[in-house]
Amino acid sequence: MPELVSGIHDLIVAPYVPRKSWIPGSAGHDGFAVSAPSKNALTDQRPQPETPALKTAFASTIAALALTATPALAGGIVIEGVRISREVDCGGQDVVIAGQGNTIALTGACGAVQVMGSDHKVTFESAKALQVAGASIAATGGKVEALAVDVTDNTVKATVASSHEPAEVRIFGADQKSELRFESAAAVTVGGAANELVWTADKGVKPPSISSLGVDLKITRK
Repeated sequence: MPELVSGIHDLIVAPYVPRKSWIPGSAGHDGFAVSAPSKNALTDQRPQPETPALKTAFASTIAALALTATPALAGGIVIEGVRISREVDCGGQDVVIAGQGNTIALTGACGAVQVMGSDHKVTFESAKALQVAGASIAATGGKVEALAVDVTDNTVKATVASSHEPAEVRIFGADQKSELRFESAAAVTVGGAANELVWTADKGVKPPSISSLGVDLKITRK
């Protein structure tokens, strides 16, 4: 599995500093190898104002990068382009979705799913890991064992369940909306600016451990 796109966890509170790559299975059972936010991210940097023009320019940049810099994926599925509509049977394979405005339905059991670019609508039944790193992406699914959300204005709905507890969830960037149901113990980190997490846990499941660092974060139990 190639290196996945580095996130931008300091989009608002610090300049862009790439984190380590996210490689399922490379860092123990949780599938993440993500460095902690910079110690100076909140102490040395002033929050920067976000403007519609900045967000539009940022989304356009992400889309352009997605169209030109999709990583090679040996033995996996790559869906790259503009306004593609497809239903794809994962068959246990890893999946990369890139470009702009694609509508993709992933069926069956997926490996690691990476969605980058902008304005995609993605549904999935199950995935070993899900990374959403783009702008205005909607990802709706069944179960996922590990989750990372980054960049801006993405919406994610999923059930988090891992046989290797705790599952790991990381939400950074800005203006993200995540609605998660937990079926197993989980460690959750919410950072960035104006991100919202609504969560619920099944009966008998230990509530997730949630750490938060950022600006205007909203975390609610449903």
